[in-house]
Amino acid sequence: MVKENHRITQKSSIYLYYKLIKNKKVMTRVPKLIKMTIIASRKRRGDVTKVADNTGYSVSHCSRVIRGQRNNDSILSEAYRITRRRVKNSDKA
Repeated sequence: MVKENHRITQKSSIYLYYKLIKNKKVMTRVPKLIKMTIIASRKRRGDVTKVADNTGYSVSHCSRVIRGQRNNDSILSEAYRITRRRVKNSDKA
């Protein structure tokens, strides 16, 4: 039950973030939680390897950062850059 509430919080935080950006019309920095949620919803096979190649970190470290077990802004930013313009995996089917 706690995990479901956490997902609701993530979705609502994404909605509020986009609503805030739309109203301000200003480029702001995307928070880590929202980046991680977007990456998780659009990640495909081979993305972690691409991130590892582009950043110079190991594949296992990149995987841990994307899952939220470690912190690294450059890895999150690269993964977000790769996945940001994609359609969600849930919308593809």
